[in-house]
Amino acid sequence: MSHKTYEKAMESYERYVRLSKIEVGVLSTLCLAVLLWQERLKTNVASLSLKSVNSIKGFTKIVF
Repeated sequence: MSHKTYEKAMESYERYVRLSKIEVGVLSTLCLAVLLWQERLKTNVASLSLKSVNSIKGFTKIVF
């Protein structure tokens, strides 16, 4: 594998990783929206349960 081919492969791999990170971000945002919507059904938005907020923080730490 020549140096140029390797560079091109790394470039496309980095682009793929960046795209997958964006996709994961979108998916986690959708999950967050669903969680918050379900929570809002149960309680008032102002009094979001601390448990769900902590689980959201933990989830975003895992993703990013």
